[in-house]
Amino acid sequence: PLYYGDLSQAVTLFDRENMELLSTNIGAGSFEKDQTKIRVIDRFDVEPTDTETFVAGSFTAIADQQANFAASSSSSAS
Repeated sequence: PLYYGDLSQAVTLFDRENMELLSTNIGAGSFEKDQTKIRVIDRFDVEPTDTETFVAGSFTAIADQQANFAASSSSSAS
């Protein structure tokens, strides 16, 4: 879908400011590849504030629509 409108007025984003970091050099194939892998978990929350400020469009029926303009065969030059 394509969302259009004023999305800044539609939702409020809350950053919970709670981040978890975890690293490993043993698990998930890190030992075999001589790597250190890091996992980050960050928590955000979204609350709708005004859901009428945007609408969702769809492209599923575009190919089936008929043209809404008249094609001209030639233009006259003076």
